[in-house]
Amino acid sequence: MNCVIKSTLVIILFLLNGCGSGQDDVVATVGSSQITLGQVHDFDKLFPQRFASADDEFEAKKHYVDSLIDVRLLVIGAYQNDLDIDKEVLEIMEIQKPKFVLDELFKQKILSKMEVTDAEIKDFYEKLKEEVRVRHILVDRKDLADSLYGAITAGADFEQVARDFSLDHGSAMNGGDLGYQRWGVFLEDFQDQVFKMSKGQISRPFETMSGWHLAMMVDKRESDPGPLDQLQSMLRGRLQDRKRQKVMAEYLDGLIQRVEIRIDEATHQSLVTLVDKMYPDTIGGKYFRKSMVDDDLLQEYQKSEILAYYKGGEMTVEEYFKGIGSWPVNDRPELKDVEAIKNAIFNLNLEIFLSNEAQREELDKTESYMTLINSFKEDIMADRMRDVIAGNVAEIIDQDIYDYYDQHADEFVIPKKINIREIQIGDLALADSLRRLIDKGQDFGMLAGQHTVRIGMKELKGDLGAVPGYKYPTIFANAGNMRVGEVKGPFQTDGDKWSIIKVEGIESPKTSTIEEVAEEIRTRLAKERSETALESWLSKRRAETTIDVNYDLIWKTIDKDKYEEN
Repeated sequence: MNCVIKSTLVIILFLLNGCGSGQDDVVATVGSSQITLGQVHDFDKLFPQRFASADDEFEAKKHYVDSLIDVRLLVIGAYQNDLDIDKEVLEIMEIQKPKFVLDELFKQKILSKMEVTDAEIKDFYEKLKEEVRVRHILVDRKDLADSLYGAITAGADFEQVARDFSLDHGSAMNGGDLGYQRWGVFLEDFQDQVFKMSKGQISRPFETMSGWHLAMMVDKRESDPGPLDQLQSMLRGRLQDRKRQKVMAEYLDGLIQRVEIRIDEATHQSLVTLVDKMYPDTIGGKYFRKSMVDDDLLQEYQKSEILAYYKGGEMTVEEYFKGIGSWPVNDRPELKDVEAIKNAIFNLNLEIFLSNEAQREELDKTESYMTLINSFKEDIMADRMRDVIAGNVAEIIDQDIYDYYDQHADEFVIPKKINIREIQIGDLALADSLRRLIDKGQDFGMLAGQHTVRIGMKELKGDLGAVPGYKYPTIFANAGNMRVGEVKGPFQTDGDKWSIIKVEGIESPKTSTIEEVAEEIRTRLAKERSETALESWLSKRRAETTIDVNYDLIWKTIDKDKYEEN
């Protein structure tokens, strides 16, 4: 993907819960517990597929509500068994709590600022009525960008310079050509620059989050985006995505100032001196990026030196190099670039910084956080309750395994396999010619090694191994009545190919011994008994618990119009 083509960058995985009017309406009561409309709306996120009719969707949602009722029954049982203070449940909670705090931070700082107006959608739509064709050159240094700009304005070919220097390898091979693109495809700071350019214009170097660019406007043309009413939902989503990126960038810009990253001058200078001494400025005539120091060049005391300080912590030289060592080479900042190193340290510690911000603002005390964390806890408790129920089933003894084996012997039959060697050819005339050579005594394996087109089979001289019926059904069917050593074909396979086969051996069907399948049977029995125990437990609880479902409210969640259109 071209590095200036916009994509959603996920910095940290946040769980997002829907919100809006009516979300708290009660769809079902299970004893004193409630299932809300908001939980039913989750069905549309989990199962976005279209149904054949509104009635089919209604039935699916009823089954979904039934599953939520089962979970509530398990949660009630979990509380009765004191699983809310179970050690395993509490350990999982402690591990996951920071992620939920970050979710709360995201909702308050980012999600709340992502509203898109109709006017913004209309403006976006109007901008889609033009397409631009742009070439660009991406480099990581301003001085290099300035130098290339000077060369191009002096007569150097833009396309050749892009091929030689651009770090955007996807477009560099095409002379920097990004093709015709509409508004909203590029990174915002890139598109703001190029869309105001005139045809034939070459920009001065400008900076984006990707690096330094030179851009050339190749062409502009009108474009028909289609009817606005059909694009409205898509445009709203793209605008929300842009707002999320912008708001997040602004928030992170503020955060990096608040954490006050400071580079230790002495440590930093010693590293710069070391790389200048140990590494050349160019290799093979190309600029060499001095961003890392090989581990064996550092003394132990140098690895433990503090490279940076920030609010609440510090980072050693070893920690820094280990952190950026997993990054692509061109993403690692040069050691001489102090600001780039600060940004790298910020990104390496981003989750810590965000967690500290959330804790500082006491977001773990908000009502929405408490609701979310309690819901997660009860989901864990329900899983533990399933384990408790499964743990009460009868122990599986050897006699159970013998009985199951006797009753299901046909399930443990290993079907017939045929050892087959094949020559697959794309041309029938060549296949006929090879068959004649085989009939005259030419070695089948040698010919397969020279001619077969089946992927990976030339090296194996066409040996398909012991073929069961399901693996190569056409070949297996043709080989079904053949004797060992017999040759057949050519016959058609894989649509437009022709195969010649030779049977090398036949493995008759056989039944696995009980010793061979004992563990498989034990697993099957354990699963069956656990499922039966759970069904029995839930059935008993349903009979003992007052359950009321508002089916009319479930029906109202369905958009009937979309089915009438069909």
